[in-house]
Amino acid sequence: MENKESKISINVLDVLKDFAHKWWIILVASVVGACALFLYTFFTTDQKYTAKAMMYVNNSSVTSSINDVLDSVTSISSGNLQASRTLVSSYAVIMKTHLILDDVLNTAETEEEYTYDQLVAMISVGSVNNTEICYISVTCTNQNDAKLLANTTLHVFKDQIGGIINGSSAKIVDYAVETTPVSRGFTKMSLIGFAVGFVLSLAVIFLVDFYVSDTFQDTDSLKQCLSDDIPVLSVIPDTDTSNAGKYGYYKKYGHYSHDYTYSYYQETVENEEAEEKERE
Repeated sequence: MENKESKISINVLDVLKDFAHKWWIILVASVVGACALFLYTFFTTDQKYTAKAMMYVNNSSVTSSINDVLDSVTSISSGNLQASRTLVSSYAVIMKTHLILDDVLNTAETEEEYTYDQLVAMISVGSVNNTEICYISVTCTNQNDAKLLANTTLHVFKDQIGGIINGSSAKIVDYAVETTPVSRGFTKMSLIGFAVGFVLSLAVIFLVDFYVSDTFQDTDSLKQCLSDDIPVLSVIPDTDTSNAGKYGYYKKYGHYSHDYTYSYYQETVENEEAEEKERE
């Protein structure tokens, strides 16, 4: 006897109808996922603050003070400005060395103690709008420490850069006087949790209804699991009229319907009793 592999085909429309029928499960799972990641972020992350200070990058061919630069702007060549911008990249590397940051940690009287590795992770250096203005930002959980470390780094670097790169110097443009709260990512994490809950709920519903469940919903699904030589002999009709009538499901136990007639179940009982009386 030739064996045939049974293949179950899934109708996309049936899958979508099943999802639509169980929309509340999908919604609840999505909301639970969003709330879970929101609470996880709330309890596992601390509020951080960023303080930013700025300085002007100068080289040997550019005047040594901001006032002189403003007075002689027309005399500065584009080559000098480009050289100043290039120095910002070098400054970013030098600023995170032990030579600079160890001096910062020894000088700054912070409220909390920090290691070199922690301070490296807290400091960010870059150019402002691709100009020769360089910013130094420090991000940490203590607002006062953030401002103090940014300003101390600015002073230490300004004092030592001349001895590291010949002919270069830095002038302070702005101190860190305020801090800016850093977003903790509640919205982002909530959206991720919502998406995860949404996808997982769809996957679970799909697997349970179309693979795990052993109930056949119609003859087509039954035929897919049978070989061609086994026919479906009969189908039991659905006699449930629970959606009709005034009393819904309970009318089949003898309650009256909306037109004040007995239900199908009651009529059947009465017919059987009448037949027994006739036989007697």
